[in-house]
Amino acid sequence: MKTILLVDDHPMIRKWIRALVESLPEAHHVLEAGTRMESQTLLEENEVDLFRRP
Repeated sequence: MKTILLVDDHPMIRKWIRALVESLPEAHHVLEAGTRMESQTLLEENEVDLFRRP
């Protein structure tokens, strides 16, 4: 299972991208962060395969 971290300060954008990723046939674990500080914490605490930030 791949872990993806979505970082965007707009919750609706994160929600849309999460829905898109979760609709893919492969299994994914999606993490979300609304700020740079939140993303840094998640990166330190999780093994992330893909990191998306605008």
